[in-house]
Amino acid sequence: MYYVIDTRDTYDDDDESTWGFMEIHEEIRVPGILSWRVGRPFDINPPDPIVVEVTPRHDYKGLPPDYFDGNIALMSKKLANVLTGAGVDNIDIYPAILKNTVTGEEYSYYAFNLIGLVSAVDFGASDVSSFDGDFIADSSIRGFTVDETKTHGLLMFRLAENLGTVLVNEKVKKAIKENGFDSIEFIEPKDWVQL
Repeated sequence: MYYVIDTRDTYDDDDESTWGFMEIHEEIRVPGILSWRVGRPFDINPPDPIVVEVTPRHDYKGLPPDYFDGNIALMSKKLANVLTGAGVDNIDIYPAILKNTVTGEEYSYYAFNLIGLVSAVDFGASDVSSFDGDFIADSSIRGFTVDETKTHGLLMFRLAENLGTVLVNEKVKKAIKENGFDSIEFIEPKDWVQL
């Protein structure tokens, strides 16, 4: 069984105390890297470290999330250790510093490039559409089923049909949950919406 891994949303419209979060300034551009979602090794070495600004919003006092997959993909060192300990071996990691623009605090993280795009959608049992008809990279998803015969046994991979969708298998999910990551959630593919 595979699950979509995502950053947990703790926002509750009715409870102002939950409105706080750490904004990651993901608009950062690293020269020579067009996308962190290409699924193949980079041709260049990024700066060491990559510096990314973060800003607490609504009086947030906590740490950045352990997992973030936006214009730049980031994970905490603790998460990287758990993933490699669980057997994930298709991630290139690069030292990163997340710098708090309010307090000046710095958090030691990794930017990561998940190697391997996998076309694993069972189209007969999924609600997936494509504007241009090719079902590559930017397909819209309103729930899908993973065809596990196409996963090549990978423990973690980026879905080729929608590059904003990262899947982990049950073993990886269990390892993450056992290590108490409150900022990470797992969504069953049938419930995943990515437009």
